[in-house]
Amino acid sequence: MQRDNGNKFGKYFEDACKQLGLQHYFSRVRTLKEHAEIERFNKTIEQEFVQMGHYIDDVELFNPLLTEWLIEYNFNRPHNHQNI
Repeated sequence: MQRDNGNKFGKYFEDACKQLGLQHYFSRVRTLKEHAEIERFNKTIEQEFVQMGHYIDDVELFNPLLTEWLIEYNFNRPHNHQNI
């Protein structure tokens, strides 16, 4: 499993990797262009989900709400597939 070097959810991510037996790799520092799609998707989650009032400080409550939104986003919402 690979992720950037941010610490926002680092502890949760590390714990999940250990529980699932996954090797944890970090992306290279200051290489945003290498994972532009993920950076854009994270921005979309921030703007269209979190900033719209759906953030809850409890991970157990937040994750099901985010999962529901991701299903809507990925399977029901039309997407423009032009290059970024």
